[in-house]
Amino acid sequence: MSWPYVLCDLSGTAIGELRAFSRAFTPAISQPAQASAVIRQDDPLWSRVAAGQSKLKVYNSVGDLVLYGPLISDEEVADASSGPGVTVKITAADQIWELSKRYFAADSTGVGLSYEFVEAGVIAFDILDRCNDDYPTGITAGETGGHFVSRTVTYLWKNALQAIGELGAIEGSYEWTTRYVDGSPPIVYLDLSPELGDDRTGEVALDYGTGQNNVQTYDKLRSIDQQATTVWALGSGSTLVAESQDTAAENFYKARREDVVTYGDITVEELLAALAAENLALRKDPYQIVQLGWRTAGAKYSSVDGEPLSSQITPRYGVDYFLGDWLSAHVVVNGLVRVNGAVRVWGAQINIDELGNEAATLTLVPQQGVV
Repeated sequence: MSWPYVLCDLSGTAIGELRAFSRAFTPAISQPAQASAVIRQDDPLWSRVAAGQSKLKVYNSVGDLVLYGPLISDEEVADASSGPGVTVKITAADQIWELSKRYFAADSTGVGLSYEFVEAGVIAFDILDRCNDDYPTGITAGETGGHFVSRTVTYLWKNALQAIGELGAIEGSYEWTTRYVDGSPPIVYLDLSPELGDDRTGEVALDYGTGQNNVQTYDKLRSIDQQATTVWALGSGSTLVAESQDTAAENFYKARREDVVTYGDITVEELLAALAAENLALRKDPYQIVQLGWRTAGAKYSSVDGEPLSSQITPRYGVDYFLGDWLSAHVVVNGLVRVNGAVRVWGAQINIDELGNEAATLTLVPQQGVV
């Protein structure tokens, strides 16, 4: 079966492939991926799932391992109108999820752990090493794609995954992802990169109502709910404050929208100012995001005018495009151009039918000026 879901024991040794349906896989930049599926009560592996001591491996359409990690929930459901049987929906997260349950700088004296002008990637891997020294996480420090901005921070009773995320949330820092080398157990690498993905705008196009017509659904959201034209960043003890303001945005939108973000670990005003400026740059204008749903991958399709495009196949995740890639998008609705230009793959919802065909809806961030 394409996109097999393989149940493993806690050591990562495969037990068997689930007879899974309603399969879904949801990767995103700098976030733990998740996978879900439903199995019936006659699945031979039902009892192993019910025992609560399992992990899951998910392979994509070409057999690459794209997720390995713990089953974080299983939900039994029965409906008398559908018959006497029961199903269970399982959800798994990739191994990096374990860091969301780990803390470091656990210091009862209140001193904590300090880094002074240390590169963000070095700090992130040091946090991982400290967690592994305390108790193995199943995650290994991986590759870095360059040098990252230096940070001065003091941590005290800090969540590991939250810290790694915050370290990447400033211009000049990193995005993170997990990478797998299959085995029993697989090797799970935490990789850091200035920007994930490649420029595939000349190779992969998403076309709705035009061109290859390989997109089935289109959605574009614009919202001012998270907009901010003035941002204050609060540092250690909420006594260290930095402010960033965009009066041009306030004049354009005829409104002042304020927010306070807290970085209690930061003790250097220059870093707070940089974080405030980065936060403002991302939020001074309305948030825009595009979602485009491919037609079923592997299926051939026809152009808008009915002429067959027999040589065209819907691109597949992890084969033709990856997280962070820049793709080309063209959306025409009732003769009006709604999107035309480069978009970046920020996340995906990939649904797999019982034949192993994938239908992906991509969450895309448009290049400035595209929409």
